[in-house]
Amino acid sequence: MELVSAANENSRIIILKKKRTSNFELLRIILMIFIVTHHYIVNSGIFEQITTFNSFEIKSIIALCVGGYGKIAINVFVLITGYFMCKSEFRISKWLKLYFEILFYNIVIYLIFLGFGYESYDVISIFKNIFIFYDIRYGFSSAFLIFYLFVPFLNILINHIDKKKHLVLIILLVLVFSLLPSIPKLNVTIGYVGWFMVLYIIVSFIRMYPNKIYDSNKITGFFCLSMLIISVLSIVACYAVRCYSTIDLTPYFFVSDCNKIIGLMTAIAIFLFVKNIHISYNLAVNTIAKTTFGVLLIHANSSAMRQWLWRDFLNNVGFFKSNDFYWHCITCVISIYVICVFIDLIRIYCIETPLIKFINKKKDNSNNHVDI
Repeated sequence: MELVSAANENSRIIILKKKRTSNFELLRIILMIFIVTHHYIVNSGIFEQITTFNSFEIKSIIALCVGGYGKIAINVFVLITGYFMCKSEFRISKWLKLYFEILFYNIVIYLIFLGFGYESYDVISIFKNIFIFYDIRYGFSSAFLIFYLFVPFLNILINHIDKKKHLVLIILLVLVFSLLPSIPKLNVTIGYVGWFMVLYIIVSFIRMYPNKIYDSNKITGFFCLSMLIISVLSIVACYAVRCYSTIDLTPYFFVSDCNKIIGLMTAIAIFLFVKNIHISYNLAVNTIAKTTFGVLLIHANSSAMRQWLWRDFLNNVGFFKSNDFYWHCITCVISIYVICVFIDLIRIYCIETPLIKFINKKKDNSNNHVDI
């Protein structure tokens, strides 16, 4: 009995150790709310409304600032992935799960909008929704899947160079693909896939070589607050230049592309700050965080979704012109997030989980089969 109790206790301890703490999970939730807010502004026509009339007023400034963190949030998501993957084993099953999740939502949402007349029934539309890598240049999900396939090779790289070479590599990558593109008129570009690799190499250094500077709560807290303020000031400054000069500068110049230096530094600052905050396992937070990718795939699925959701159904531009803009923004962002979480939880528990159990059961039966 004592041996059985000890075994049970050890099993319980192992299970508890496997439970992921909730600091990064809570961050995922906040980041996705940032992304929904970003889409509320940039996919609805509000951004075009602001940058067309160039009226330097408080409502426009607030709208630009609250909607300016979409690309920064993407950077943080990739940093979180890299932080764990650089010390983990690549699993093709994880990749396949993400692939079929994207495919599922592409097909289901396409069929729904086809029925309502927002999508057309033609070869190109069908191909775009079935071949999920069609939008790899601008689409986060397809680019992330391609990037994920490079992880095993990136791990070989980072494990076969020393600390000094690793640091020099980061400096070169940041100089060429972040600092230079942050200078107006310099046309230095890098796609999502390549940029995600740069982020991976940066965060793997943080994971592999701990340092008292970026492991300090006070230092990273100050760094995070400073970069958040700087990012907001960059938006306001760029918009002021646009309004009061003849320079055609987008308000999001320093944060609209993932690789711009302020966007990069703000993302790293947020990541480091949350990394040093200890939040013990919370079932509700971790359960909601599981839907993060699903929330993105649902509300930002296609041009048809953007047209119907933000322009036709919610009429964002109309509310932006009224006195009800602020409550409309808050209500819509929270409502969309909650509804998407609910939808993805249904998919997870009614489709994904039973399917995985079925596949694992078949696999176990196949392994236990003995030929006579």
